[in-house]
Amino acid sequence: LLLLLDARFQADRMYATTPLSYAVCYISAGYFLHDLVMCTIRFSLEGPLYLTHALVCHMAYTFGAATGFLHYHGAAFLMWEISTPFVHARWFMYKAGLANSKLYVLNGLAMLSAFFGCRIVWGYVGSYRLVTDVLRERFIEGSLFPLGGTVGYCLIAAIMNTLNTYWFYKMVVAAVHVLIKGKKGAEVGSHKDE
Repeated sequence: LLLLLDARFQADRMYATTPLSYAVCYISAGYFLHDLVMCTIRFSLEGPLYLTHALVCHMAYTFGAATGFLHYHGAAFLMWEISTPFVHARWFMYKAGLANSKLYVLNGLAMLSAFFGCRIVWGYVGSYRLVTDVLRERFIEGSLFPLGGTVGYCLIAAIMNTLNTYWFYKMVVAAVHVLIKGKKGAEVGSHKDE
């Protein structure tokens, strides 16, 4: 959030960097490398969508860390992860046998709200800014930003928004089963039973 509010990053979303922005990119690249390894090892449990998510995120943050490009957007897309604590809390409550509790339902509603706000609303706005920034940069004579980066980041935006939209749809379907059709939380709980 500090990077997003920094005037240097608002003025130059393509090339502005600070030691903090490099740290964010390095830590994120490392985190998503770990995520990629875990999704590969546990492929039968995680599946191709989580593996794709981990790979795309690792590539994006590694590119930013290695080149110094797009640090503003790197920070902006980390805001998507605001929903993650609710996802983990849901899993812990499920494993603790609390899937039929009011706390589980409230956490689920908070998770759904955070996911919608951060990954859908902010995600589409951020992706629009990213795509327009990299496409605009293509038409600036002497631009340092590579063509492969332009194509890659446009694809990344499309892939990530598709994944997030699909996951949000799945969350809404599960919420409908719990809230409207009267199914218990345990019946639509986490299928990742580890």
